[in-house]
Amino acid sequence: MTDDDNNPNGIMSAPADVIAHLPAADRPRSLKALADRTRRDDARRRHGGRHSDDDGWMRSRTPSDAIADEALAAALPRDVLRRLLRGDPVALVVGVPGPDWVGPIADAIRTMSRDISVFARDGTNRREHVPTHDNGAIATALRNGSPVVGVSPSPAAQLPATLVAAADASVSVAPPDADAMRRVLARCGHRPVPKAIPPAPCAGLSFDDITAAFRNGASGRDVLAALDRMRSRKATPVDDTVPTLDKLPGFSGEARRWPEKLASDWRRWKDDEIPFSALDSALVIAGPPGCGKTLFARSLARTLGVPCHEDSVGRWFTGLSDGALGGTAQAFMRSWDAAMADARLTGAVYVLDELDGLPSRSRLRERESAWWSALISLVLQTLTTDRTGLVLLGLTNAGSPAAPKAVIDGALLRPGRMNRLVYCGDPSPEDISQVLSHHVGFALSAADLLPVARMTAGASAAQAAAWARDAMNAARDAGRAVTVEDIVAVATPPDRRPAHIVRRIALHEAAHAVIAHAFGHPVDAATIVVTATTDGETRSAPTNVAFTADVVDEVVVVGLAGRAAEEAFLGAPSAGAEGDLAQATALLAAAHGSLGLGAWLLHRSRSIDASTLLKDDSDMRAVVEAHLGDLYRRALALVTQHRAAIERVADALIARRLLTGDDIRVLAGDVAAGGRP
Repeated sequence: MTDDDNNPNGIMSAPADVIAHLPAADRPRSLKALADRTRRDDARRRHGGRHSDDDGWMRSRTPSDAIADEALAAALPRDVLRRLLRGDPVALVVGVPGPDWVGPIADAIRTMSRDISVFARDGTNRREHVPTHDNGAIATALRNGSPVVGVSPSPAAQLPATLVAAADASVSVAPPDADAMRRVLARCGHRPVPKAIPPAPCAGLSFDDITAAFRNGASGRDVLAALDRMRSRKATPVDDTVPTLDKLPGFSGEARRWPEKLASDWRRWKDDEIPFSALDSALVIAGPPGCGKTLFARSLARTLGVPCHEDSVGRWFTGLSDGALGGTAQAFMRSWDAAMADARLTGAVYVLDELDGLPSRSRLRERESAWWSALISLVLQTLTTDRTGLVLLGLTNAGSPAAPKAVIDGALLRPGRMNRLVYCGDPSPEDISQVLSHHVGFALSAADLLPVARMTAGASAAQAAAWARDAMNAARDAGRAVTVEDIVAVATPPDRRPAHIVRRIALHEAAHAVIAHAFGHPVDAATIVVTATTDGETRSAPTNVAFTADVVDEVVVVGLAGRAAEEAFLGAPSAGAEGDLAQATALLAAAHGSLGLGAWLLHRSRSIDASTLLKDDSDMRAVVEAHLGDLYRRALALVTQHRAAIERVADALIARRLLTGDDIRVLAGDVAAGGRP
């Protein structure tokens, strides 16, 4: 026999232990009589509340019943409530804050009338709690004139599609506010009821959390104190060791502009100047491993002053579920509910790592599609629910700008979900120098570390952070401040090349640096560290000058000085000057064939393509070859003239492997190449 069979009037009865504690003279003859008395008492206590004429459906004074009743009463429009109480054929969708609200709210609805068909779905039944199940039952009930109500934390993903489409009204239940909590405390006998109650005493708490605060013998003040303790403990702390956005190294372009704009709009939303819907609050960040995507998310959370909830597709399958579809879906919903709980309380950032772990449905085989499509649909529908206060970040290690869109379901990137995608490629030398400077506590500036970053081309932000940590440890063990040399020592592998090869390379790079300095061209750095692309490198370029024929000649002489030093000091050049010769040839070809700075005024090609003219034009080949020869002889004369300075710089390069521009200026001394005419 069901409860409804014992309760023909559709009113939930009071529990027997409540009757047992009443004085004998006051005990009602039946549970129904006690329920009627409780109903009248509650109506009187409401002092003209929202639905004072319709409060007869409210049940006994247990905290669970009272909380569900008050939350439901606050959510239901008056006309919808009356139609349900009369048993009119109304279709209603009720969204609840989390799965543990489904049962209590469904029970409160059933109390109104035994004629109501309630479809309560919390996602635990992976076969039945889907939009395709029970649609026929919905249609039959409505056709027969019965009221139908669906209750779910994700109505679009879990309730019958027919009910969602046919709903006369959709409401969202929220945890009790101050007024509702005052009535709950009074109904449950937790007196005295405090006059001052926080506006959102249950924000961020689950239904079970709220009911756990209502302990036997607790006063109203005790209940509120317990709720406050739970709120503070459940709020995920902000990691203050993470840099804020203004100090976040390694990001530029759209990856820098988007969070800065969001942070500005977030403050305006907090001040009630704009609605949350006006915020561009979702983004997918793609990039190779180690480029700093996770640090980006944590930095954003710290800047906003909110918790950061980090989740991933992999976590749904390991540890948090049994790996079956239902368990995986529940794992996702648990993490989402936790993030939303913080979002309602303070705001939050929800990070979904391994976003490409949700495959594009267009790439799935038929056997895979049935399983994955259900999970992907759940995620898509959840992302489109009201997520006020929650910032969404999707992260993926897809390796190229085009790759993410090929492997991520296109529906995830649509507006209203993840919105759009920003690709962060390998960090630039400037990015790496900022990362290094940040992780050594700004003991070295980014400018100091830029040469190191340039000689470690292809490094990730994570590698740079590890180098900085190891360099700091080495300096600490030595009892001194960290230096650029400490970074170089850990960022570059030991040089295993023969000594005579190292000296040749050092002389080559030293000649570039000294002759550039002699012409007054600023030198950024010189290094003999082996990288993926070079055995050594010197960076310099003329600045704040007009690019005249004389400047072209100077740049070419600097480029040829390395080969000239090998010939002058070691007796013969090596093949290591191939790149220098290519650049010198291309520059002189552009001067003669494109820039009007040589033998002809005729513009014959774009400067970038001018060297291709040499293939078929013997006259131009002859002119460029003669010009190269003249400038090479000039380079030989200059390296011979400044041999002592070049050898000083070369010796320092062998000892230290990297020299900054300041180092080179000191070592080169007062050298000059005669100045410009």
